[in-house]
Amino acid sequence: MNNYENLKIKQESNHRESFAKMVAEDKTANYLDVENTHAWSRSYPLYKMEKFFRHIASSEVVTIGDGKGGHEAQILKRFGNKVIATDIATEMLEVAKKRNLIDDFSKEDAENLSFADNSFDYCFIKESLHHLPRPYLCIYEMLRVAKKGIVLIEPNGDRSYQIGKEQYESSGNYKYQFTLKELVQCAACLGFNHVAYGYSPNVNYILNCLCFQQEFPEKWANKETRPKPMELAGKLMPCSIKYGDKFQQSKPGFEKAIDEWYKSHEPQVNPLLIFMIFKNEISPQFQDVLKGCDFEIPEIKPNPYTN
Repeated sequence: MNNYENLKIKQESNHRESFAKMVAEDKTANYLDVENTHAWSRSYPLYKMEKFFRHIASSEVVTIGDGKGGHEAQILKRFGNKVIATDIATEMLEVAKKRNLIDDFSKEDAENLSFADNSFDYCFIKESLHHLPRPYLCIYEMLRVAKKGIVLIEPNGDRSYQIGKEQYESSGNYKYQFTLKELVQCAACLGFNHVAYGYSPNVNYILNCLCFQQEFPEKWANKETRPKPMELAGKLMPCSIKYGDKFQQSKPGFEKAIDEWYKSHEPQVNPLLIFMIFKNEISPQFQDVLKGCDFEIPEIKPNPYTN
């Protein structure tokens, strides 16, 4: 058995056990909720791209690596699309389907999807490629099953940025980081000249700064009592966690703070890279939609030696 096959077996077992444990322990299925601060901060790139997803509605979309409750599928469905959520472990997706939160789900190996060519309009993956032993195989598979294009969101490899403290996860995978240049080259090598890219900020950092400064102004004013940058950049702090009605009341302020931060910094400093490959030319109207989501549309010279 090849090393990558061992890795995939270990990863599937790891995810399946983790998801099954959460389903068993959380009888209220809070893990399915996309309407709290934790879930909203993790899914922020989708909300940043809302104009794009509403523009393509009602497309058929498949989400890859969406096993933690099908959050991406839930949100894209709300934006008017028909979505199938997939993952190597489907314990949480089964519960989401029973509760009619997602249209459907499928157990899938991201490096070898079971779907026929051109089965969906778009394929979407968020922060799951770096979990795979052969991540580029997943990109090729997404392009194979998509009729119109693919969307991927990954940690920004152009930054001096590490995904966590270790290069390897407990499930065995190396945490691969993609750069903008290599993704553009990947598209060009395959003959796809129409791409777009953008960035998404560290929402946890922004919300932690905002909430800590508001709730503990004296501690924030003193460098000795202010949380360290890594604390602010990590998980949401207790003062930042707001659920239910309280989250909805706080959400406009959160959105404003994130928007102001994004506009005041160079885009490429952000920790998440959003990259799209389209199979056909992007119309002027579509370009306006993408630019409205703060996306750049680079020019890739067509291959003169192909038809």
